Amino acid sequence: MTDRPRLAVIVYGSFLHPDDLAELFDDVPSRVVPVEVRGFGRLFNQEASWRETNGDRKAVLNVTPASDEWFNGILVVDLSREEFREFRERERGYRLIEVGFDAIESYDRSTIETDLTVDEPNIESQDLVLTTTGLKTRNSIDPIDSYVDLCYDGASQWGAEFLHDFLRTTKLSTGESLESYVSE
Repeated sequence: MTDRPRLAVIVYGSFLHPDDLAELFDDVPSRVVPVEVRGFGRLFNQEASWRETNGDRKAVLNVTPASDEWFNGILVVDLSREEFREFRERERGYRLIEVGFDAIESYDRSTIETDLTVDEPNIESQDLVLTTTGLKTRNSIDPIDSYVDLCYDGASQWGAEFLHDFLRTTKLSTGESLESYVSE
């Protein structure tokens, strides 16, 4: 039997919410770390695969390579085969892309205001880090309101700095920041 590679994923939308994380991943407190990821932009241009939509309100979050942008998310280490299978099923409208270690930086623990990051894992202990990028992108769709609320609430659970970064680095397909959108 061969050794399995140690695999991590970076999540950036509804999985920011601790309840969503706990539904899919075991032992969350010892396996997650809030991170910044350089070289990608996050925007609402992915058509939802399984969430309820209404009219043009059918967009969920997506990240795409963009050299001058960044986003924040949660890195989950050491996925089991079953977790990886379930993750792929849930994220079926996306494909996996590799994220280089040099693009990932952990948040300063003093800025994270949650009890979840008890035993911050070593990112470089992983053999491969992946994130998702959309397969069903459209530039003429608006965010699903309940999804925006879930992501906002999830980001807020990691502290004020994490939430602020989430709002600043997330864009609508029009280019408007989520920070501006939620303040309207």
